[in-house]
Amino acid sequence: MENVEKVALPPGWAWAKLGDICDIVGGITVDAKRRGPDLVELPYLRVANVQRGRLDLSVIKQIAVPQAQAERLRLCPGDVLLNEGGDRDKVGRGWVWEGQIENCIFQNHVFRARPRHASIQPRWLSHYLNEAARPYFLSGSKQTTNLASLSLTKVAATPVAVPPANEQLRLIEVIADLLGEVDDVAAAMARACGQMADYRASLLHAACTGALTADWRAENPHTAEDGAALLRRILAERRAAWEGVEYDRLVATDKVPRGEGWKARYSAPLSIASDDLPPIPTAWTWASLDQLAFEKGYGTSTKCDVTGNGPAVLRIPNVQAGEINFSSLKMARSELGFAAREYLSVGDLLIVRTNGSSALIGRAALVERAPVSATYFASYLIRFRLIGMPTLQKWVSRMFASGLIRSQVIQFAATSAGQYNVSQSNLARFAIPLPPIAEIEAALELLSEGQLNLSEMPEAGEVADLRQSILHAAFSGRLVPQDPTDEPAALLLARLRADAAPSAPRRRRAPAKAPRP
Repeated sequence: MENVEKVALPPGWAWAKLGDICDIVGGITVDAKRRGPDLVELPYLRVANVQRGRLDLSVIKQIAVPQAQAERLRLCPGDVLLNEGGDRDKVGRGWVWEGQIENCIFQNHVFRARPRHASIQPRWLSHYLNEAARPYFLSGSKQTTNLASLSLTKVAATPVAVPPANEQLRLIEVIADLLGEVDDVAAAMARACGQMADYRASLLHAACTGALTADWRAENPHTAEDGAALLRRILAERRAAWEGVEYDRLVATDKVPRGEGWKARYSAPLSIASDDLPPIPTAWTWASLDQLAFEKGYGTSTKCDVTGNGPAVLRIPNVQAGEINFSSLKMARSELGFAAREYLSVGDLLIVRTNGSSALIGRAALVERAPVSATYFASYLIRFRLIGMPTLQKWVSRMFASGLIRSQVIQFAATSAGQYNVSQSNLARFAIPLPPIAEIEAALELLSEGQLNLSEMPEAGEVADLRQSILHAAFSGRLVPQDPTDEPAALLLARLRADAAPSAPRRRRAPAKAPRP
């Protein structure tokens, strides 16, 4: 507590170690093999049940435990639970047991802190451990790669700011009211986000079918180039782009082409696979993704981490909501040895091809700005290098957020060993509506104007910040006024220490010595 005690406390507050105000024990080892006639089957809490500021009791497991151990580990209302470890965000998180399940115990990765006196309010204590004690838990935990764990000794030494007993009661009442209002805001945000998502989906559906630009077509009945003519132009550019790439590749390998024979290796694009497509305006046409891209391929399976010496490698978390998120990058552990043109560049469309969640496969994002350094992508992503028309590239990216593409993902996805997958060849045959280029520009503008952007809503992090500011005000004594008539916490702690101190043993008198003659 050396570093923490330097923080000034409000009048009447005092510092204590958690082990001085609570009896702390760890739970039962789950994988132990137990036999014997005195075993009883009981429900027990796991790390997954003990969340930050709440208990998730939706899935409760059972365990066989000796009767004597069951009595020792039985939870009582008012027990404060906190996690021993796991991912860094799990360390020390917890909440108060309220007797929801009869005869419930807890596993060894969960600690139970039972207040020794009714003047120590469990909810205040749990709020404090969840927020103010987090830096202590992280700095005092045993760290491995992305994991951390706390010892019983470290938990017992946790510094806790203890307000007077009456002030604790006032604090938990005000905290409950304010956090309840924050929860109401969060729930309202969730409902609004759901409504906005539905609105976005309807806008994209209207864009896919031409309903969004119906007025535009009425005002512009004649276009210089319809969708079919645009596709012919795209296909010509696709072949020219392939020839440029292939020529450069041959030259780089000292195979300078002579004549035109090498151009015969050009592969015609795959056609669309689905025939169950919605009607589109007469000036539109359908194109396969392969027709709109001159190159496609899988990413690298090389090992990556945050300290690697190679180039950055984009992963699934970097593919978000149609855009590339260049934060939280991992680096290849060694150089990849690719030519400069093989790294990501503007116009590359990255698509999630495999994942344990069916909701993630088919998610796509467009590289709209050049990475600041050489950047590649992981093997569970597929790249389609779109024809160099920025308007077309944005249109394709927007289409991948639509229900039209989602239905094709569902149609062609396969599953194996709990993993969902959509193959490169199936992605290449996805059908994309192709309006005239002028109508694409109009549609993109209407989408931009009419589409409510979720980023304009308060983010979940802002709600978390609000919760933390409320608790920080409570921990610093600014949430409720101090009452000078409250008994100081130091007196309460002194009584607890006195009660915990062992009685001094009586000194035995030495036997009287016989007098000397």
